[in-house]
Amino acid sequence: MALLVHNWKTSGPVCSVAVSPNGAYIAAGCSGNIVVRHVCTGRQVLHPIKAHTNWIWSLAFSPDGSILASGSQDCTIGIWDAETGSIALEALAGHTDSVNSVTFSPNSRFLISGSGDRTIRVWDRLNGQVIGEPVQTGAKVWSVAMSPDGEKIAGACNDMSVKVFQATTHAPLFQCAGHHHAVLSVSFSPDNYLLVTGSYDRTIRLWDATTGRSVGNPLQGHTDGIRSVVFSANGRYIASASFDATVRLWDPVTGAEKGSPSSGWSSWVWAVAFTPDSFFHVSGCNDKTIKVWDIRGLVENAEATYSPKTGEACGQEIEITSATVWFYPIK
Repeated sequence: MALLVHNWKTSGPVCSVAVSPNGAYIAAGCSGNIVVRHVCTGRQVLHPIKAHTNWIWSLAFSPDGSILASGSQDCTIGIWDAETGSIALEALAGHTDSVNSVTFSPNSRFLISGSGDRTIRVWDRLNGQVIGEPVQTGAKVWSVAMSPDGEKIAGACNDMSVKVFQATTHAPLFQCAGHHHAVLSVSFSPDNYLLVTGSYDRTIRLWDATTGRSVGNPLQGHTDGIRSVVFSANGRYIASASFDATVRLWDPVTGAEKGSPSSGWSSWVWAVAFTPDSFFHVSGCNDKTIKVWDIRGLVENAEATYSPKTGEACGQEIEITSATVWFYPIK
């Protein structure tokens, strides 16, 4: 089962979390501030970034690790130097409603945002200019994702659908339809083949990322709406965070739930993210906590020397079958 290794209190509800590409840092959106902590030690590495005048719904590190982007209820996008926390670019303005989701292109050059104003926008990260016309979705956009090959943009919408567009031309490709309530989160699998979605209808669904056709049966177990879903970097897990105050792990091949739900929150879990090694997940909750869970007990053939007191395995390179994984133990 998953092991709770960190439980940090913050100054406000944690509506968004992100993990840096090197696995060293966790960023969390607490009301209008961004807090950054070190994964191994839990130490706060920057003074809280006073980022927005309203809640921060989404955070994303650029794949090159240099930039942290934030999307807020105040209708703007913040662009921050990930190392210093200083402003890297003036706030991106143009959306006329809450910016609910931000994500980067694989090459770190472009930023994609989804908003309650029913549009998806693509921005040049270097100069802050919008690329092309805003993509009209016809419904509020709760979440956006870009495929790992950079070819597709997906938007999870309030009209119970996921709309997928060609990344360069913004031409509509297909829709994923099957949920019975608003779709609140969407994520691509690392191999580009699947989309996963989480909905207010309490289900998780998988879709063919080429055709939009449903794959398998809905994943069921949550007792309230699902606010956040994400694939692990190795593609072996899906994590889901729910208003039912739990995080669950799923096998995307079989649809089976892995282990028992991670619990212990007293309110909604807004967001979940994996560390790059796929062995920890991080969650942000309405009860003003950030939790880090070690899921290595669910991983077959995982062998490592791990000392939670000394952190001796921190940064240790080990091999699991054919993959090389970096562990980031806690304390």
